Amino acid sequence: MDGNWEFYPVKVEGEPASIFLDLALAADAPVAGFPTVAFLRLYLRSPRPDGMAGQEEFADLVALEDALIPRVVGEGQAIFAGRSTGRGMRDFFFYVHDPDRFEREAIGALIPFEAYRFEMGHRDDPQWSVYFDFLFPTPLDMQRILNRQVTDQLRDNGDDLAKARPIDHSAVFSEVGPAAAFVAWAGENGFTVAQNGEEPDPQDRHIVVIVRDDKPADIDMVALPVFERVTALGGVYDGWGCQVTE
Repeated sequence: MDGNWEFYPVKVEGEPASIFLDLALAADAPVAGFPTVAFLRLYLRSPRPDGMAGQEEFADLVALEDALIPRVVGEGQAIFAGRSTGRGMRDFFFYVHDPDRFEREAIGALIPFEAYRFEMGHRDDPQWSVYFDFLFPTPLDMQRILNRQVTDQLRDNGDDLAKARPIDHSAVFSEVGPAAAFVAWAGENGFTVAQNGEEPDPQDRHIVVIVRDDKPADIDMVALPVFERVTALGGVYDGWGCQVTE
């Protein structure tokens, strides 16, 4: 599938779930000509105790998805926006202009998978609220995705993620006061300040860089509090980085 596909964990009605979506759609959504969201709910045959999909039906779910999505999407007749898994179910979401065609093609695709129970439906959603309000990650969830992308890149380069090393974090503020408040917070939390943001850069931004020895394997526990503090002060968290350590 083309696009920028990512996944992240969430809670749906208090239960663990996972969302898989095309982030690239956000740049163009809502897409003209696709005002209806159509869904197909698949009931898992062997969910884990936490309601997520079990390994024993992984191959069947992959085969089902490979049959379903191309048939429903066709030659541009529908847009696959993403899916959620949890509570013993997997929900597929498409944006369509012909709900009747969606139902025909979805039912046809599922004929070889008679062991699965399913239901489907559709509703008007011209503003793509299901995509933006349910599937799309919150800023904090987006940071989790970015964290995983960096650790995946480190791992691909032979990094031992369990080894501590200096990890730097950058934050951008429009005013010196919030930058100074972040510097104070960083010092209270064991960070060394490599750049304090007192002087603005040529774009009149106050950039703060802080450093602390941590493990990339634990980066969510490290970076998310930094992200939340920067955001609370009205700044923009500009990410983290470190050297590859084997």
